[in-house]
Amino acid sequence: MFDFLKPDLQIASYQQLDVGMLQRSGIELLICDIDNTLAVHDEKLPGANVSEFVRKVQAANLKFCLISNNREERVRQYGEALGVRAYAFALKPMKHTYRKILKDFQVDAHQCACLGDQLLTDGLGAKRMKMLMILSQPLSEKDIIYTRINRHAERWILKQFEKR
Repeated sequence: MFDFLKPDLQIASYQQLDVGMLQRSGIELLICDIDNTLAVHDEKLPGANVSEFVRKVQAANLKFCLISNNREERVRQYGEALGVRAYAFALKPMKHTYRKILKDFQVDAHQCACLGDQLLTDGLGAKRMKMLMILSQPLSEKDIIYTRINRHAERWILKQFEKR
């Protein structure tokens, strides 16, 4: 029923991502959500672990960018601190920002992986674009109101996958 939403990979945290597996799979660009994937919601700057993760991805000759539905100033500051491109107010799961990323990085969708913590925004956006979707556990239980609503639906959908 919801097979189109099934993540290609599920991990506990961005720190567990096997960058070598991405390389071997032909991935050239990792598109990464910020809030509750790399940082708790509205954490202003990336910590040392996030910076190390981005360096690891780039050391593997993968391109890296950030995508977020959050506001411009917050996303820009976070991206600048990491020295990477950051796309704010992305309206995930809409396709517009994903298309812009593909154009900016000159890659095809099948060469991209998306890492995020929300099935109905990050996951659906990646799946609609036919990108590899990696779902991580949220870093915090604290969410803004509309995300809390989505989490209930996400938990139900993920349980349906587990039953199979």
